[in-house]
Amino acid sequence: MTSESANLPAAVDRAAFQAELDALRVREKAHTREGDAIAATRRRLPMTEVDASLELTGPDGPVTLLDAFEGRRQLIAYYFMWWPGHPAADQCEGCTWVTTQVSELSYLHSRDITFAVFCQGRNVTYDTPPPHPYDESVRYRDFMGWDVPWYSAHASLDTLLAGREIGLFHLVCYLRDGDRVFETYWTTRRGAEAMDNNYALMDLTVYGRQEPWEDSPPGWPQGHGDYTRMNGRPIAQWPRIEAGRSDDLTRSQTLYTQRGRKRESGVIVVTQSRADALARLDVFAGEWAVVARFSGGDAPAARSTFEWALDRQFLIQRIQVPVPEAPDALTIVSTDPETGAYTQHYYDSRGVVRLYAMTLAGGVWTLTRESPDFTPLDFRQRFTGTFSADQNTISGAWETSPADGGEWKHDFGLTYRRAG
Repeated sequence: MTSESANLPAAVDRAAFQAELDALRVREKAHTREGDAIAATRRRLPMTEVDASLELTGPDGPVTLLDAFEGRRQLIAYYFMWWPGHPAADQCEGCTWVTTQVSELSYLHSRDITFAVFCQGRNVTYDTPPPHPYDESVRYRDFMGWDVPWYSAHASLDTLLAGREIGLFHLVCYLRDGDRVFETYWTTRRGAEAMDNNYALMDLTVYGRQEPWEDSPPGWPQGHGDYTRMNGRPIAQWPRIEAGRSDDLTRSQTLYTQRGRKRESGVIVVTQSRADALARLDVFAGEWAVVARFSGGDAPAARSTFEWALDRQFLIQRIQVPVPEAPDALTIVSTDPETGAYTQHYYDSRGVVRLYAMTLAGGVWTLTRESPDFTPLDFRQRFTGTFSADQNTISGAWETSPADGGEWKHDFGLTYRRAG
């Protein structure tokens, strides 16, 4: 945009400019304080219970709403609109716009919040979802290169979005109290701008969003009537296309009803879904230095090595701790033959044996033990670790709570750093 093709603000000296800005700043601060007051009221809203067992579909098949929390206390779910059977270019530009901008989840995780996308399998003008909406929509996520937990919510939409317009995008907040789930807030339409930063930055510029609805001076550019769509596609698709990615959403994949293992002529054949689950564990392979962080200071670095065993069917972790009072340990990660879900089998030099439910999604690794197994359940445990962008660091912490339930409390921090 040049001065010849657009009108310009009045040019004044620095003092006059600052005087106008100072007057605006008074309004900006009042706006900020009002936003704080609204947020305070939001924190005082009542909540309504939602069935924690409502079915979602994830990469390993059916899961529950409770599972989507990944062990954390809160969940923010974005309900993604979907055009079943339509190509990538036809998919919702608004949902693509906001989802593209939620890329770094570690800040949410640090506040015990999980973010996930719940794809609806339909939109407001298409009420009949395809037979396997997860498989179709997850191909879109893969094309876009998004690294966020992704589920299909089509099986439970009528309940999850009760009283709202099913098929329209929504942003919904949930709170977990033990095994119970409560809805605490929801919004839609411009409320979803909470996920945005690009429009917020545009609003600081002299020409704003350059969209027809804005109150701008005469002559200001306002030609972006397609909003977050450009040349027939959601804007964020274009860099993917230019990078050579395929936007084909029809390519054949193993459906979730076929997941697990099957036996042919006495030989165990791993299906694509379980193979994918095993392949995701490659991120652990190798040697790590592990530092435990306690309130009194850091412990000496331990050595942890992950390696494959038995033709890559199991991932073994060996932990050597240079502190006499702390046990060395061995863990074995297995995958469920039907669902591909992970279990970590833990053994240590004290003779302790435990089982942990394990997840690995969206760059987040969780371990949870809430039931007795080979060892009595004296207390519940959970670990949440987040991979760095280069996958060379895992930053996390163990938490504990009473065996009969109650508040989770920090036990100690744990940081893995890849060696070599």
